[in-house]
Amino acid sequence: MTLFALFAQIQVGSKITSQFFYRLAIFCASHRTSVIVLAIFTFLPLCYPAFDTYYLNPVRDASNTLFWETPSFRSQVSKENFVKKYGIQPSFRVEQVIIKMTNSKKYNKGGNVGVLEKELLLWTLCLQERIMNTVIMYSSQPSSLVAEKYTLSDICLKPLDSNTCLVHSPLDYWFNDANHLVSDHSILKTLSLTNKTFPLGMSVPLSSIFGNAVHKEGKIVSADSIVLTYFLKDIEDYNESQTIAIWEAIWEQITNDTDTAFQLVDDNTISVNMNRQGELVYLALNVGIFLYSHLHHPLRRLSLPENCH
Repeated sequence: MTLFALFAQIQVGSKITSQFFYRLAIFCASHRTSVIVLAIFTFLPLCYPAFDTYYLNPVRDASNTLFWETPSFRSQVSKENFVKKYGIQPSFRVEQVIIKMTNSKKYNKGGNVGVLEKELLLWTLCLQERIMNTVIMYSSQPSSLVAEKYTLSDICLKPLDSNTCLVHSPLDYWFNDANHLVSDHSILKTLSLTNKTFPLGMSVPLSSIFGNAVHKEGKIVSADSIVLTYFLKDIEDYNESQTIAIWEAIWEQITNDTDTAFQLVDDNTISVNMNRQGELVYLALNVGIFLYSHLHHPLRRLSLPENCH
């Protein structure tokens, strides 16, 4: 009885459904224009978010993201609009320190991960701390006998009235904290996190913090250099050459005071080496100078280790 009752209900439902679609078909056939207009005004608003995302403002490739762009950043400011608003002079200056390991294949024992080694990253963190804390004496007037003390904090860019310098570094993946880095059991896995964001409100494009990064299946597997980017501003009443002079004095002081045995190749290159015990004996650092024209994001606070050897 139950099966017969169920079959009867299905027949009734089918009859009602067929009658509904029959009447709907008659209505659509006799009111074609109205149906088409109604369909357009109904579905077009529902499709707008997808149309906006994929056609009007498509998401840009993360590998091409600039320093000041957040993950949600979609459109670029046109050159004409930027020049009209800011002029042709850059509002800040960028100094980049590029760190290379010349004996990476020997040190990695065939692993060929390049500079993606915990010991080298820890050394880079120490280098960042030295750059941040180095004090130099500088006089704006060459003939003057009075010199003032300067640190990186005096010439660095500090967005949104913060007291912390803006530094773009792979150590952001470990919040510039040696303890986080030491306790990390998989450097490559951490660097391959696609959803990694920082207090800046932005992700860190691997192409901007590593040179010649190699990826397999969407994950980084090696790189031949580490890139540290320092954003500098002109000191009030000082010109750009004086800002450069202070930066170069800081860098010279670091190369002279470091506990690591350096070999000076030229004015912008320093060489050291690494052995299997993690001691730094030889590595190459190249200092490059680049100009960028504007900045649109807040900064990341550094938290460096207290003791750096």
